[in-house]
Amino acid sequence: MLADALLNAQGTETAPCLSGKDAFVLYDTYGFPVEITNEVAEERGICIDMNNFDIEMEKQRQLSQAAHDTVKLGVENGANLAEDIPDTEFLGYNTLHSKAVVEGLLVNGITVAQVSKRSEVEFLLNMTPFYAESEGQIGDNGFLYMMEAENEQKAIVEIKDVQKSMGNIFVQKGTITEGMIEVS
Repeated sequence: MLADALLNAQGTETAPCLSGKDAFVLYDTYGFPVEITNEVAEERGICIDMNNFDIEMEKQRQLSQAAHDTVKLGVENGANLAEDIPDTEFLGYNTLHSKAVVEGLLVNGITVAQVSKRSEVEFLLNMTPFYAESEGQIGDNGFLYMMEAENEQKAIVEIKDVQKSMGNIFVQKGTITEGMIEVS
């Protein structure tokens, strides 16, 4: 992006400037602090359009607030799953592994007791190392390996997204690539 700003300024009488939108993409999508972006840009003789950065930040705040107000567990069968599920304990700052209890499963917004291979699923764990999308940071993705007694693999779930729902419940969304999972 900095190279593009330099190229765009060549042959003009304007100083090279990184657009506020580009600076915001670095911040919002990749978690790169604007202060560091500014330092790196200044070292290369490039300014940042902070007015447009602030406009993009305000747009994101409004979108985030609207999303926060509307993200709810999409349960279609009348059950209020969120009332029965405790908040998820986030462990990701300290570990990438944990033993967890499957508190709930959803397929197409319908609560189910178990889900098998090749199914898209939303599931709720009592604890997780997967970070949920929050404050401009995208949710984690990866693989969840579910084990049975004696370390036998029971299922593998490819986690594609993690969202926070009502309160502090993490909804992990993915596809079961092997085996079956069930509510504990």
